[in-house]
Amino acid sequence: MKKLAYILGAFLLLSNCGTHGSGGENIRIEVSVIGKSDSDRFNSLEGNFYSVRIDLINNTDSIIRFWTMSCSWEDNWISNAKTIYLFNPGCDSNYPYIVKVESGKTITFMGTVRVCGSIEEAGDSNYKLGFILIREKEVVVDLDFRKVLRSKGEKGLDLIWSEPFKINK
Repeated sequence: MKKLAYILGAFLLLSNCGTHGSGGENIRIEVSVIGKSDSDRFNSLEGNFYSVRIDLINNTDSIIRFWTMSCSWEDNWISNAKTIYLFNPGCDSNYPYIVKVESGKTITFMGTVRVCGSIEEAGDSNYKLGFILIREKEVVVDLDFRKVLRSKGEKGLDLIWSEPFKINK
């Protein structure tokens, strides 16, 4: 019985190494602020809006598969500051799906950062965006996606932070 416990323990330890760890050691995220957005769609909203390019770079030796939403992909992202977040203008069709990123490849998200208040109020900070990694096997039925995302977000699990970036006035 003791031998079985050792074998089971070794199996669990080995199965949790590498791809099931924090997930961030070999995934890099870079955020580039393209510029201030003066689009008409923001006129009725408070705050300042900036176009951003977010590159998620797979530096692992294997394919990464993760869940996100087809339209509100921003749901997988958080900020290190209460004054900024990724803005989603909404859409007509939104459903969970799996994204595949090959080894050594990059997936790019084009989005909008909303700064609540002014940049002066937000301070001249080094901001970071954090990606909550939801691995393919962590969602059995696509309806479970939101529950898994919320749980990981609350616990700070599998959170991969971007390199710091600045927002210029």
